[in-house]
Amino acid sequence: MEHLKNSDRFERLLNNKMFSTIFIITLIVGTTTAGVAISRRSAGTSVVYVPPKSAPADKDGCYIKELNDYIPFGHNVTIGNCMQVTCEETLMEFATCGVFVRPNCVEVQDLSKPYPECCPTEKCEGVDDDTEASHNS
Repeated sequence: MEHLKNSDRFERLLNNKMFSTIFIITLIVGTTTAGVAISRRSAGTSVVYVPPKSAPADKDGCYIKELNDYIPFGHNVTIGNCMQVTCEETLMEFATCGVFVRPNCVEVQDLSKPYPECCPTEKCEGVDDDTEASHNS
């Protein structure tokens, strides 16, 4: 019987695609629910911490699958649909945003901006930009 350290078990679990998919869906649902419970106008943020994948001997940093590259320790990068990945020596931090959109409002998002400026906001009929900004703070 194979004996694994807890960190090896955790890494195996994270590499399991079904677990990863369920974990991400749970985070999204939890973020949306938390945002609604706190305030009908609030944006929620989900943060996940995982151990960094080992880098080859000639690279210092964390491997980012979406970039097919490594980022140095102490740095971050925005990837995908407004997700920030921060690389530390002992962990990787994945932060994403969510927003609850009220009736008569639409979600507005600019993915050309870095996190968290790329997070969705709501644009409502008959509400000027100054009032809208105060609702999303």
